[in-house]
Amino acid sequence: MRTENMNIVDRIRTAVLPLAAGLVMAAATSCERQTDAAMGDAAGLAAAHGNARLEVRTRAAADQPGDAEAPALSYPIQVYVFRGDACAALQNIGDAGQQLSLTLPEGQYQLAAIGGASATDYVLPAAGEATPASIVALREGHSHHDLQTCLINSVALEDGQTNTVTLGMERRVMLLRSVTIGRVPSAATAVSVSVSPLYGALTAGAALADGGQAYTIALERQSDGRTWTAAPEAYLLPPSAQPVTVSVSITTAEGTRTYTYASQDELEAGWRITLSGTCTDDVDVELTGTITAPAWKGERTITFGVGSGGSGQPGQPGNSGQPGDSEQPGDSGDSGQSGEAPAEGALYEHCYVVSATTLAGSGTRCLLLSPKAATTGMSYSAAQVAAGLADTFVAGLIATAAPDDTSVTSWRLPTRAELDQIQAVRAAATTALEADGGTKIGLYDSYVIGSPGAWQGYSPGMGTDPAAGFLDNDKVRPVATVDFP
Repeated sequence: MRTENMNIVDRIRTAVLPLAAGLVMAAATSCERQTDAAMGDAAGLAAAHGNARLEVRTRAAADQPGDAEAPALSYPIQVYVFRGDACAALQNIGDAGQQLSLTLPEGQYQLAAIGGASATDYVLPAAGEATPASIVALREGHSHHDLQTCLINSVALEDGQTNTVTLGMERRVMLLRSVTIGRVPSAATAVSVSVSPLYGALTAGAALADGGQAYTIALERQSDGRTWTAAPEAYLLPPSAQPVTVSVSITTAEGTRTYTYASQDELEAGWRITLSGTCTDDVDVELTGTITAPAWKGERTITFGVGSGGSGQPGQPGNSGQPGDSEQPGDSGDSGQSGEAPAEGALYEHCYVVSATTLAGSGTRCLLLSPKAATTGMSYSAAQVAAGLADTFVAGLIATAAPDDTSVTSWRLPTRAELDQIQAVRAAATTALEADGGTKIGLYDSYVIGSPGAWQGYSPGMGTDPAAGFLDNDKVRPVATVDFP
């Protein structure tokens, strides 16, 4: 009787060609430590009694239409064959021209494959010592590779029969492509970014292990003197716990200040990550994280802010820690204006001035509210939003609801904290806007807040937490942050 045991993860396609049929158990490395006394020495039993053949093939993820970077297998592939907690065989697939063929005693086995873990970069459990819990540890000073794994819990071998198993390899790492922090104070002498907690290792049984690790990258100053970048192209194992902490450390002659944000967005293996941040002033850092996945994962964008006061933890200025309350691109006041700053509660180019805050040093930062709003007219679920399907649609609504006759261009959707600010001045803002031809702000209106890939519906008048996704009767009302000298 022949059974097919397949564990195909993310639809996988690249096949491994057959190795010469003479690669049998006599060439494999046996394990010395056995928990099944009747089994004895695996190699000896295989030679004396083993008459069940196990053939192992591996396949990589199937590419999607238009995927210019079709995934491929990561070599070498270590294949552990376990019987209970004991290792029955360990073999290595070095390239696409090899296939495993083992002769073993009949029985139930577990197969674990780890791709991309070479003996040069990892400490691999030896055949005579391996158990499913044994750690595949990264060697000191070395970096992770494109690690891929597969685990098949039950493979039945019968005497005189051949069982062919196809291992569908699953990517277990994220790829941090680049990090950029802009508008860093010119006095800075060093800038670094850290992400934690991450898993640090795998096990021989293809499980994640050694959680709580941190990855830190030092950035380099660019020719403009204010931008610091790094392009690590680093493979990282996924977070070992949520939320994920992103920390930015800026060193000057006065010491090092670290701004930390606890991200509620789940980072997963299989995603390509770009981090781009902007210092909004000498005590605030705004970070924007873009996560782009291979074709089989889609695309996700997250935006988060790091508050002042050194820690940037929820509750600090600039980061209330509430859902939807993350800083947006443009909160730095990039669309600077000339002339005198308008007063809070006044109209500026037909827009209502929600707040006017004096900046450290000089200048005023104003939060402007558009005189117009647009109704979405269409619902998007949380899953659709996370997949980026609503991004173009919302961008069009922002353009529609932005004022027509203003010099301000950086229109975006408000954060939860900003919408709460608007709610606090709702009556006065409605009076001023309607007198100028604008539209009112309804007491119980629900608005879309957030950023691409993380849009949420929120009604400040109802006082409930934002809901992932948005409904067809939610509204879009843009805001803009403007700096005046």
